Amino acid sequence: MTFEVHFNSKPEITNVNIRKEGAEHDILACDVDVKGEAPGKVAGELLGCSDSEARGLLWHDDIEGHPARMTGVTAITSWAKFENCIVTIGKLKYEGVTVKKFKLKPTGGGNVDLSCQIQISKIPKEHVGKLADEVREHIPVVILGEPDMFDEESEEKGDTEAA
Repeated sequence: MTFEVHFNSKPEITNVNIRKEGAEHDILACDVDVKGEAPGKVAGELLGCSDSEARGLLWHDDIEGHPARMTGVTAITSWAKFENCIVTIGKLKYEGVTVKKFKLKPTGGGNVDLSCQIQISKIPKEHVGKLADEVREHIPVVILGEPDMFDEESEEKGDTEAA
């Protein structure tokens, strides 16, 4: 399955760091830190376990199987790093992006407060000012990871082609 983060509401851009990279320090890059509420299912991907295992770690279910209260875990830092992502920040879309430095904190209703860093390389100069203007603002952010090599859809396509 492909890693995806669709925030429940518009996350906050908490920091924008502009830097140069490359051997000659001639490539403009930008780190964008975001924080917002996301569905709890993202926890399994970040912790390297199944959704049900992550859910059991973070929430106690009520008698109907809905996450009713937190287990006492206050916050988790994940060393997960996703490369070659497609990230949309407001109306700006970037490909080949690295997303890392994940922190999640369980909240009510089976959601998590999620923060992460989006590293954009080869960013157009005109985008830097636009992103800097969004610091402390809430804007739409969507993170789509590279398709997993073992994605069920990929396997189905492979089976069809072999037939």
